[in-house]
Amino acid sequence: MINYFRSILSNNRTNFSIISFSILLISLILIQFLWIEQAYKLSENNFNHKVGMALHESIKRLADNEHSCRQINHYINKENFNKADTEILEREIDRLEDIIKEKFKEYDIKSPFTIELRTCADKQEKKTCFYYSLKNALSNDKAILNVYFETKSNDIIKNMLNIFICSILLIVVIAWVFRNNLKSLKKERKILKRTKELVNNITHEFKTPVATVMLAGKMINKDNIIEDKTKLKYYSGLILKENKNLLDNINQLLSFASLDRGELVLNIENFDFSNLVEDCVGSFKLLADEKNIKISIISFPENIKINADHDLMKNVICNLIDNAIKYSDYETEINIRIYLTVKELIFKISDRGIGISKENLQNIFESYYRVSVGDIHDVKGFGIGLTYSKQIINAHKGDIKVMSKLNKGSTFIVKLPLLS
Repeated sequence: MINYFRSILSNNRTNFSIISFSILLISLILIQFLWIEQAYKLSENNFNHKVGMALHESIKRLADNEHSCRQINHYINKENFNKADTEILEREIDRLEDIIKEKFKEYDIKSPFTIELRTCADKQEKKTCFYYSLKNALSNDKAILNVYFETKSNDIIKNMLNIFICSILLIVVIAWVFRNNLKSLKKERKILKRTKELVNNITHEFKTPVATVMLAGKMINKDNIIEDKTKLKYYSGLILKENKNLLDNINQLLSFASLDRGELVLNIENFDFSNLVEDCVGSFKLLADEKNIKISIISFPENIKINADHDLMKNVICNLIDNAIKYSDYETEINIRIYLTVKELIFKISDRGIGISKENLQNIFESYYRVSVGDIHDVKGFGIGLTYSKQIINAHKGDIKVMSKLNKGSTFIVKLPLLS
């Protein structure tokens, strides 16, 4: 019960950390977007200020040319234009536009623009433009200069491109770091959980043989047992058997640790795979008979030569047969098939046991993973057998897969390269 509440508290702390990090990430992203928006507004205000200053100086310069001012003032109020009037007015407007271009260049305003002279009586267009009164230059209260920037927003964004890119990159980096941290946190939680399960499994696996050895040792110390050779032989044999089980379990853990550290050294030799499978099946006959399980070798080509580590490959095949027996009900059948293709050997072992759900199937080859059955330890093991088997098969440049349906059974498929 205490462990249960500790687990809940641990999960709550982890969930709180995830929620806190999520809120922090969202806040940072919002701050970045607000900062970009403010930077755009500042850039826009700066642009508007420079345009206003440039237009002010342009109109001031125009006012110095009295002839141009009279011409513009004369024709801007004229109702009927002939060709000559139009040419004169256009020439004066072009002169004004040149002055504005020069001033825009001085203020580093590179956006393309167009200008237009209007009077207050004219209907103003709805699209946004800069307008400047020509009252001081032309002595005309109604004269207005309109300046249009068609690409103003795009130009401001282009000027902010470096800032914008840096902000986006910062957001992406923050999101990436958060994602990786979250992924690492989940992975660490998973490893911690499975490590606890491994320790729990080791405790249960070692508890029985240790208790048996202790009990047998106590029995041997009794005077009546020492004098009875039959009982003495039985208890000493029991000690040897349980010691062998302990040694096998320890060797399995040590072998897996070597594999995990990448220290596996393959002792490659040429041998008959058919004989290896027969030996493995024979070694599990008693265990299968206890549950009245029939192991059938349906397809079995003879004299299949492969180059592999004999002992490690035997461990793999024995582990698969052992699992098939462990997770099968009483009075069922296990079928073994061996196929040959041009380049590889295919070994299949199928049972009609409890099967594996889709949720668990994707994790079945991960270290220390065991299908959750609550706090029940009827099925022995450390949860490293399939990981161990996969690493050995991969070391031989082979492949191992599983197909399974819950309550229907499982099929493990091993593919190994043949001897050239």
